[in-house]
Amino acid sequence: MLTETFYYTEFGDRVDLTPSSDAVAIKYQAEVPPKDLEKLIRGDDRLAEFVVSSELRQRGMLVYKRSTAARTTLSEFIARLSESDQIAYAMPVYFLNQHPVLITDEFVVGFKPDVPQSEIDALNQARGIEILEAFDFSPNTFLLRVPRDNQAEILDIVRAYYALETVKFSEPNLIYIKELKFAFNPNDALFSQQWHLPMVDAPEAWDITRGDRSVVIAIIDDGVDLDHEDFASPGKIVPTADLFDFISSDNDPRPALSNDDHGTAVAGVATADGNNSIGVTGVAPNCRLMAIRLDGTNSATRDANAFRFAANHGASVINNSWGPPDGAGAFPLPALVRAAINHATDNGRGGLGCVIFFAAGNGNEHISAPATLDGYASYNRVIAVAASNDTEVRSAYSDFGPEVNICAPSNDTAPGHRGIVTTDRMGSQGYNPPSSGSDPISNSNYTGTFGGTSSSSPLAAGISALMLATNPDLTWEQVRYILEATAEKIDSANTNPVAQYQPNGHSQWYGYGRVNAFEAVKGARSSVPDRDFVHRITVTLRRTSGDRFVSTKIVRPIDARQRRAETGTEAFVRSGPDGFLRTEMSIGSLELLDEVEVDS
Repeated sequence: MLTETFYYTEFGDRVDLTPSSDAVAIKYQAEVPPKDLEKLIRGDDRLAEFVVSSELRQRGMLVYKRSTAARTTLSEFIARLSESDQIAYAMPVYFLNQHPVLITDEFVVGFKPDVPQSEIDALNQARGIEILEAFDFSPNTFLLRVPRDNQAEILDIVRAYYALETVKFSEPNLIYIKELKFAFNPNDALFSQQWHLPMVDAPEAWDITRGDRSVVIAIIDDGVDLDHEDFASPGKIVPTADLFDFISSDNDPRPALSNDDHGTAVAGVATADGNNSIGVTGVAPNCRLMAIRLDGTNSATRDANAFRFAANHGASVINNSWGPPDGAGAFPLPALVRAAINHATDNGRGGLGCVIFFAAGNGNEHISAPATLDGYASYNRVIAVAASNDTEVRSAYSDFGPEVNICAPSNDTAPGHRGIVTTDRMGSQGYNPPSSGSDPISNSNYTGTFGGTSSSSPLAAGISALMLATNPDLTWEQVRYILEATAEKIDSANTNPVAQYQPNGHSQWYGYGRVNAFEAVKGARSSVPDRDFVHRITVTLRRTSGDRFVSTKIVRPIDARQRRAETGTEAFVRSGPDGFLRTEMSIGSLELLDEVEVDS
């Protein structure tokens, strides 16, 4: 009889896995003729059925759901399947809370940095363990595979490795059903303009910059229609070698399935060509586009390798409008994915770090509460983006929590709210085929019903690309801070304690507020002109002689993310031929001081 099992995270937290009583995941050695496979699996289990999944079939896998009339136990059925030389392995389907996950014959182990390779090799060889891949962004970390006769004990082996003194973490390479943060499609009124761009002051930001080809926005999603007419400007798409499809393992990340519509819409929000007399414009129209394709079924290794690929191939900004399914319980961030995100933020952009955005989610749930943890969006090295609607209040579906950094305009589920106009797959495929009557955009190459935090995230990501076009020397943490510091405090009169802005300027619904492209671009400038404020303090100056002053009192150091109106006089302290006083004060370490000299 199958019983609940578990593994440990790198921090020692126990992750319980509950087996299904009627479903098994099967990986076959090679392409098996359908009739042979059906004959092999059915055996004496009449009335059982295949669970069809094109994504799983591309991985040489399928899920088989057994009938209640099956004559054998699931354990006996798996044992019989494992005897066939056509089957690589067979495992029950497990549930991580309510997330269906597939356990494979692979697991990921991170050894401590000082463990020599010879010791690692000897340890693996003694157990018959094969090294499949080493991860350069996480030293001494390997993807391992157990031998065929030990597949049933995979989680026992994972725990045994975790118990070794030489090991930092050991986790199964779970395959899970990754839910994209798809657009909500309410029956709202028709509209024909991109209302979200004026709302974030994008036209004003474009007076400063429309982006630059040196800034690359990576879209990790289900494929991007690279042949779209609004991605056709010279140099828009990065070279083929900097594109990748992790499903087919080639350099063509175009949509492969009939429902691979999401990535094209996401990419358009961020960086569709502008000022070309057709279609739409992204918020960063002159920035380059890198497409990296994942699909609806994924694993930690694919997620991690996608981040590594983006960082190693020149991505400046990485957008992720996907994550664990909403409403299915907690899903922690796999250790390998954490290591890959760390690699991207530590080493991307020549050490300045890739700026990584995640859609907060569309389940109206807390992203870090134990019961609803989204380990991806709540990780402190990513920027989590919630959704607000066209009336400047929270979209009803938007996830929330202390880890939400900012929000950005999107649609809402209630009637009367507008969706986001963006690129759609060319022609009859996509959200808006010619026969559709639900989309207010008649041109089938575009859609007017996109939304969810899937749309909020690339809008914020595109604004960060404008910031990097203005100041390429910003670190990823500086980009995050400036986005927070320049965000607008929407819905400030809301009395809901979860919605309210706290003294530090943060709201669990809105983060530090709704993004503002114009203010963010100004805040990113390396030479800040008058009235372009990011850091704000109030000072009292006393003239000592001539044009030399001292500060007798710093009344109050202000964190710019608070954006309070009652902070008193705001002033730059500069001096020189331009008539201003200057100072070299360090904002991060300011305290109440006496007699602070101001540079003359």
